[in-house]
Amino acid sequence: MRTSPFNLRQQAYDRIRELLRSGDLAPGERVSSLGLSKRLGISRTPVREALSRLCSDGVVREVPGFGVLVHMPDEKELRELYGMREVLECYAAREAARNITDEELKRLAELLLQWRAMARHLQQSGESTLDQRMQDRWIKIDEKFHEIVLRAARSQLLFKTVDDMRLTARTLESRRGRANLSLGPAAKTLLDHTRLLRALQRRDAVAAEYWMRVQLAVGRDRHIAEVRRRDEIGGR
Repeated sequence: MRTSPFNLRQQAYDRIRELLRSGDLAPGERVSSLGLSKRLGISRTPVREALSRLCSDGVVREVPGFGVLVHMPDEKELRELYGMREVLECYAAREAARNITDEELKRLAELLLQWRAMARHLQQSGESTLDQRMQDRWIKIDEKFHEIVLRAARSQLLFKTVDDMRLTARTLESRRGRANLSLGPAAKTLLDHTRLLRALQRRDAVAAEYWMRVQLAVGRDRHIAEVRRRDEIGGR
């Protein structure tokens, strides 16, 4: 049975977003419908339509005479982005504390167990940072954790808005030039997420909001440092 044009467009859109989320497409990188079509095994028309939709989302942009580029936010835009995320994601954390199910709490706890095992492995291995495979897995766990919290707020509009914002920030974590996570930051990330989970388990909306704000501040500072490093390298 043939796949419908709508399903192909959605499939192309979802898979390109995953390439952006995973860091396979770097900020400022030129992307072509032909190249993505070959890479994804999807014809060019749905890929072009997916890129147009991603332009509307703000995660890629079309430059006349040059093509489509992965959006590269500057420091000012990042500060604005994180300011909006703080408002929305802290609200989501409060709502999640009121609405989250036992099954969702169980899934969050399972994700943190995976992180804890990875941190223990890093400590015991004697390596200074996670290797590439484990780094990619760490990021996917983080994405899944926050997806569960956002969905627990029970607002599809809120989920879509925040997910687009998170994707814009996530594009800065391209595999190319990305510093892999060391034990200290990994332990801090695990501790902050554990505290958020405990707040959700207690149905404590105030504490859930607080620990979400702490996590956003860490992410903001890390991404701003990455932008400054990128600008410094580009200015040489």
